Amino acid sequence: MDKFLQHYKSFNYEIFFEKLSTSDIENIIKNSGDKILEDLEFLALLSPKASNLLEKMALKANTITEQYFGKEIHIYAPLYISNICDNECSYCGFKHSNPIKRRHLTLEEIEKEAIFISETLGIHSIILLTGESSINSIEYLKNSIKILKKYFSTVIIEVQPLSQEEYNILYEVGLDGVTVYQECYHKETYSKYHLKGNKTDYSYRLETPKRAA
Repeated sequence: MDKFLQHYKSFNYEIFFEKLSTSDIENIIKNSGDKILEDLEFLALLSPKASNLLEKMALKANTITEQYFGKEIHIYAPLYISNICDNECSYCGFKHSNPIKRRHLTLEEIEKEAIFISETLGIHSIILLTGESSINSIEYLKNSIKILKKYFSTVIIEVQPLSQEEYNILYEVGLDGVTVYQECYHKETYSKYHLKGNKTDYSYRLETPKRAA
């Protein structure tokens, strides 16, 4: 990932965008879905000249989505099990310095919540959320997922970025999916808003989906 970022850091975007034609972009849209887009094809869809083709992109994206998933809406319930966080993100209400009431649910409390949600709402998917803290250990997350799998067919996590080995441990006990927010893809700007904690590591966070996959 670092090599990828370094390569495109010195890439001449202005010349690339200047050489693009509307027909080039239309051909990329037309052929998307039949193959995985190359880096520069994806970049072409983000170019200024593509702004007039948003409707065509939206229609093509809808066609591809229906092709793979059908006409489906995925409804899930969120379950916060801990709002303790070691990070200092300037925009976040959970940031470490914010003097709010903190809770870290016990496994018994998690099961009580799971029973209530499954019996009351009839929802079969749940997303487990925590603040980003060392207190949310891999053992704690593993045991939480074990409990939730008794009541929900799909369990997704939105927690601190983990190692590939840790994701594998959670997968073995039933984890179905991972959500992670980057918030910002401009490295210098990212550092202005993420001031303390593991979230300051831009590259590690950016590569989280790859490790999870």
